[in-house]
Formats: sequence, C-alpha cells, structure tokens
Amino acid sequence: MAALASNLVQEAQAGRKPSTDLFVGYANTFAPLATNNVAEQVDWSWAPNLRNPALIAPNGVGVIIQDGLAGITYNTNKVKGDQVPKTLQDLLKPAFKGHVASTPSAADWDYIASDEMWGDQKTFDYLTKLSSQISGLIRCAEIERVASGEFDAFALNCSPNVTIQEQKKGAPVDFTIPTDAATNALLYAAIPKGAAHPNMAKLFIDNLVSHEGQAVMYDNTFEDSHLVPGSKTATYIDQVQASGTKVLSVDLQWVLAQGDKASARTKRAAGILAGAVKK
Repeated sequence: MAALASNLVQEAQAGRKPSTDLFVGYANTFAPLATNNVAEQVDWSWAPNLRNPALIAPNGVGVIIQDGLAGITYNTNKVKGDQVPKTLQDLLKPAFKGHVASTPSAADWDYIASDEMWGDQKTFDYLTKLSSQISGLIRCAEIERVASGEFDAFALNCSPNVTIQEQKKGAPVDFTIPTDAATNALLYAAIPKGAAHPNMAKLFIDNLVSHEGQAVMYDNTFEDSHLVPGSKTATYIDQVQASGTKVLSVDLQWVLAQGDKASARTKRAAGILAGAVKK
C-alpha cells in the first residue's frame, strides 16, 4: 500500500498517467495521496450505496470500505482459559516470556502511543517490557507460525482476518481485541487523478459498500465495514464497547492531524522491537 501510494504521487508530480484506476489503503498509507492532491475529489451524491456520510472522506477523495481491528492472536492449544490474554498487559505475564511475536514494522503501535490512547511515555515503557517477552518478529499475515506453535501469542496482529481464515482451515488459533488498547484502522478506496477509467472505478467503489459487495468482501477477506448495515465486523466492535472500552477509529482526518508524530512513533517502536530480537 505504501509503495503504491508513493508511486502514484511520483507519477502525478512527473505529469504521468496513474498506473492504476484504484488505490486501496489504510488511512496512514492513503494520507500522502490526500496531502499531495493526487486523489480525485468525487461528488458521491449519485451513489445509491453511499448514503452514510461517515463512509466518505473530506472532499470526497476516498471511501471507507473495510475495518482493520488490531488485536492479539493466540494458539488455542497452548493458551487456554484464564491464560487467554484480554489486555496487552496480560502479555507481560511470566508464562508468555519467550513465546510472543510482534511485527518488524511495529504496526499499530503508533496509534496506541497517540495522546488519545496511552501517550508516548506509557507506550514505550510498555514496549520495553514487552521486548523481554518477544522471541521473534513476523508479518501480520504469518498466522500459521502461531498455529504451528512456534509462538503462543502475536501482538499486534493488524486485524483478525487472517486469524479467522486460519480458523476456517481448522488451525488452533483465535484472537482477542485488547480492552486496554482497541484500535480500528479504516481501509479506503480512492481514485487517482487522471485515471484511465474513473467512472468504472466509481461504480466499483459504490458496489464495494453495497450489502452484496460487503458480503463478498467478508467471504473472501473476513472483514467488512462496521459503517454498513449488516456488518459482521461490527459485532466485534460492539463486544469491546460493551465492556466499556472505547475503540479508537483511525480515519484519514485522524492521521492527518497526527502529522509527523506518527512516523516518529513507529520508528521508535520498531527500534525497540528489533532490539528485543537481537538480544
């Protein structure tokens, strides 16, 4: 996503036609298109499936199509009952020492370090403690390494979709959304300015947020948008909120408001996690 966004910005600055009719990315990877005036501003008033204004980014530059709830994936054969981590703090328990994985990119830790959640001090103090528990860094899609028993738990897992996918195959994995740090990174679809087939792209985006489009998306990716009626992902959000936990919604406006702080936090978090594995 980040690479495609960078390519689209470079193409626009060079006066070249965009290499794709459609960009799909989370708010943090979509932001460069918005700030560099690369995404087309669309009047979506014609779109029959875009009646909820919360789905539409400012100036119509993009549409929210899916949720990305970060959480903890764990091996159900090795972690059971009261051992199941309900919070990020639970991963600091002695039983998890040497059995936890995280990501080399420090995915989603910048959200937790924001002022709306833990703030810098608490987050980096926590990551320093977590580093002594970590025995490896894996990509968000490598849930099979938890299923195999290589790791007992994995945090943060970017979203539950790959975990659910592995569950459907019979793998011994499950996930929890930590009640002390619940975040939802929103996925956008946008049309680069000068796209070869902008009208087709608009129709495609409108279809993605239809009831049928969301059902197809969930059947294939195990995620949809809680902003569309009938959402299955919304049930996870409802469960977390029922416990009194606020879910941080990471949309384009939120990301833009963070400025350069987000990248600085990610770099610092990634450094702590990388240092843990080197030890």
